[in-house]
Amino acid sequence: MYPNPEFRQNRNPPVVFKTYLKNTLSSFKKPILIILRYF
Repeated sequence: MYPNPEFRQNRNPPVVFKTYLKNTLSSFKKPILIILRYF
């Protein structure tokens, strides 16, 4: 995709971090919702 490695390095981390945040948030939401149902 990106021929220049520097550009790829500068471009990728925010996107990776965003997807990581989304994944952790979604993984936290499910248990919380389940716990809320029981209480």
